[in-house]
Order: sequence, then C-alpha cells, then structure tokens
Amino acid sequence: MASRSFEHVVRDVPGLRAVDSAAGVITRRRLRYRLAVAAPSAAEVVRLAGGWLFDHVIAGWDVVVLTAEPGDDRALRILGATAMDLDTALDTPRRGARVDVVAAAMSLYDADERVRTRLRAAVDRGVVADARLWDTRRAAHAADIGGMEAYRPTAAARAFKAQALAATAAPVEDTGATELFQSVTPARAFTTV
Repeated sequence: MASRSFEHVVRDVPGLRAVDSAAGVITRRRLRYRLAVAAPSAAEVVRLAGGWLFDHVIAGWDVVVLTAEPGDDRALRILGATAMDLDTALDTPRRGARVDVVAAAMSLYDADERVRTRLRAAVDRGVVADARLWDTRRAAHAADIGGMEAYRPTAAARAFKAQALAATAAPVEDTGATELFQSVTPARAFTTV
C-alpha cells in the first residue's frame, strides 16, 4: 500500500488546512500596535515625548521615530524605538504598513507640508486611533487641534528617558514629571450640519 502525503489528505478533507499554510496566515497578520513619530531630531523627541514613547514600547508597541536630522540613534534605542530618516520615509510609497497612533513635533507639523498632509489625511480618514502634537505653543495650522493633555510617564519611563537624554548631545535639563500633547481631531468634527 502506497502512503499518501499529508498535503494530499488536507486537500481531500473540506475545512482542513495544512499547518504551514495556517502559519503563513498568522505571520502575515500584524500582531502588535504601531506608533509613528515625526520629529526634527532624536534629542527633541526624547526630551518632550520620551517617557510616552518608552511606555508604549514597554506595553508591546512597535515605535518608529522619523527624524529630519539624521544622527546618532542611540538615545532612541535606549527607549526601545527604531529610528528612520524622515525624508526617506515620506518619499517612499506606503506599502500597507499600518500605523495605529501618530505623533509629531508641533514645529515639524507647521514647517513640513508633507507631515501635515499625511497626519491630517490619516486623522480625517479615521485610519489612526490617535494623533498628537507636542509643544506648548499653538500650531500655525491649528484649525483642528484640540486642547492640551498632560501625560505622566511611569517611573521606569522617567528612568529610561533620563538615560536617553544623557546619550543625546543636547544639554540635559529638568523635563518635569509630565509631557504635554495636543490632540488632532478630524476636520469633520468641526463642521456644522
């Protein structure tokens, strides 16, 4: 009696799939949340949003920081984030790399139309769960910018942020116990019916 392969048996039984094809489906599905951050420099994102980033990383998120000034990404690695060049990321066509939360420096949001356009489109289409800007001033393009929110990083985040700040070339200063963000709301939330 000739033996049949397992693949042959799988094809003969309705609803039964081979283990390797099921594994392929699992690996194609994204299992972690993603946070993308745009900033002028690694030093700025560490100083103004480093605790918030670290808390996302420690919660299991994939965090990517796009910086306009290429440089040493050691501070971002301390926080658990991956660094990428902003221009390269914005000029590369998107290939289904879905992002759940986006954040940007207010100065970059005001100065770079590509950042502003992509962030606004993601918020307006509802493809991101949350969008934030950090800085204490009001954006020049502030039509759909919400009020200030204070985020209090965990003790571990504050400790890692201090180490990341020490790794930057920027002067280390007291960053306070909270990080301030402004939410970006959909444009349609401000229209009247």
